[in-house]
Amino acid sequence: MNKQLSEREKEKPTLRDLIKKCLPQLFIFEFVYKLLVVLVGIPMIQAFIELMLELNDKEIVFNEGILYFFTSWSGIIGSILLFGVVSVGIYFELSVVTLLVYYAWIGKNTDLEHVMKVSLTKLRQLKHIGTLGFGLYMLVILPIARVGIASSIFPHFVVPNFITGELQKTAMGNAAVLIFYGLIFCLAWLLIFSLPSFVLEKRNFFGAVKANGSIIRHQWKALAGIGILFLLIHFIGVYLPEVAQDYLFTIPVLDTVWDIFQFVAINPTTIFQLLLLLLKVLYPIVLYAWIVYIYLGTAPLVYIEEGRLPEVDEQLQKTYDHSIKVYGWLKRKLISLRAWLNQKVFYQKHHKKIKVITGIIVVWLFINSIGGAPQEEPIIIGHRGSLTGVENTFEAIDGAIDAKADYVEIDILLSKDSIPMVIHDENLTRLAGVNKNVYDLTAKELQSLTLSQNEYEGKIATLDEVIKYTDKKIKLLIEYKSHGHEKVDLVSRVMEVVEENQAKKSCIFQAMDFSYIKKMKKDYPDYLIGYTTYGSIGVLNTDKIIDLEVDFLSVEESMVTKKMIQECGRGWVSVYVWTVNDPLAVSNYVNDGVIGIITDLPKEARKAIE
Repeated sequence: MNKQLSEREKEKPTLRDLIKKCLPQLFIFEFVYKLLVVLVGIPMIQAFIELMLELNDKEIVFNEGILYFFTSWSGIIGSILLFGVVSVGIYFELSVVTLLVYYAWIGKNTDLEHVMKVSLTKLRQLKHIGTLGFGLYMLVILPIARVGIASSIFPHFVVPNFITGELQKTAMGNAAVLIFYGLIFCLAWLLIFSLPSFVLEKRNFFGAVKANGSIIRHQWKALAGIGILFLLIHFIGVYLPEVAQDYLFTIPVLDTVWDIFQFVAINPTTIFQLLLLLLKVLYPIVLYAWIVYIYLGTAPLVYIEEGRLPEVDEQLQKTYDHSIKVYGWLKRKLISLRAWLNQKVFYQKHHKKIKVITGIIVVWLFINSIGGAPQEEPIIIGHRGSLTGVENTFEAIDGAIDAKADYVEIDILLSKDSIPMVIHDENLTRLAGVNKNVYDLTAKELQSLTLSQNEYEGKIATLDEVIKYTDKKIKLLIEYKSHGHEKVDLVSRVMEVVEENQAKKSCIFQAMDFSYIKKMKKDYPDYLIGYTTYGSIGVLNTDKIIDLEVDFLSVEESMVTKKMIQECGRGWVSVYVWTVNDPLAVSNYVNDGVIGIITDLPKEARKAIE
């Protein structure tokens, strides 16, 4: 084995020569493939998901409805079909890139068309159960790890901040998050050679994972280099903005440099955008080419079977012939339509006016597609107050007031005696160290407990106390929470307290349970109410947003997109985002049209906006 490797070391090209030879074709393929994914692939996936929803008599589902949807028969069958189609798309891209590097390695001159045909012949390797492992690696592990290598169809995945953020509020939760990300990163790193092995060898993905171990033993130095590079890429993409925000502001010169970087990142010129696009396409393929290069220098000799190419040519020719027939049919229909219009006297007399009106309609539709509701001034909302005290306590609220936040977001649960209490968790273990539930204790018993969080202590307050305490100091965003043991109607009980304090002008509301929103709209239509959501399945367009009949959407950070903000704007529905603790993200969201920034760090958010 060692003798064979030494002979191959003499014959193999240098990494520089290899990349120089295959980079043009790699770049062309990746650029076109990513473009097709955006223009064709993603819309087709969205259309398929909409079809699955229609089979369940749904147009869009939010929050816990997502789980119910995917556990239905149509959801399960649709998910299996979607997984299969997406896996084929991911494998095809991986196969083409790997084979381009392989052919450059062996010195064979081949064109991109030939390589894509060979890749089509290799799709049969996905028939094995090992494809589940391949899907897990490409759809979960690599996107979460964010190490620079991922598919164009699903390049990255961010674990929602409301999950990691809540866990990181305790030492045990912090440890769990670190272990999770450490495990994900190690799997992404240690299994990386299984990708070229899966494509180039006649084995399923599980077999490729086993072969991966042999490569690691021979290339542990290169693997260490890849690990360092992965860490660097991950650090630059994920942690550099946070580190800069936390530490560079203490140095005036670096603070100025960071401000310039933020301005360029938020307001990029066309040249800068093009450079970013070029880098985004180039660095993953160069990185992966290096990994394939290392693999080919260590793995047993590889032979790519091309005997099934005539079958591929035959199938492609049939597809082409069918496409020509469809195109011809559409062309004939358009010609017939034009001839029919030309025969109409009305069209002949007014064809110029019709064209002008049509042009005006097109321009109006375009303007409407990028426009929306008039831009409001952004508001800062302290999430459960701030980090200057135990969440939802007076001390945390004081922190939001001192930071000049516009609102403080508080959570409401009913006590055993149906008093609205300002607390988030149904169970008291995390904050009070007592394994009891809010609905098991009266308001007096709850207020006798001492809450602890980080180095702070505090007491549970009633909604009545908080309204009185914040009067003329800060407004309230009240979120309805349910523990399922309410003896009275939650909305009615909360609104009774609000109206007793004449706090109509200082309170707005949100809820994750849509029944509370319906109740508010029916019985208290003069109050602003928003829908809190951490996820959705389906296309959230303007019509569906209007149908919700809410005043604002309070959405989890990971589901915010520019398109969603625009659709909400056209429906005259404001967007609030939670929980945004990155000042650069705050600036980006405000520039995109977000109205409400819900944050644990209201002082930093205020600075980012100003």
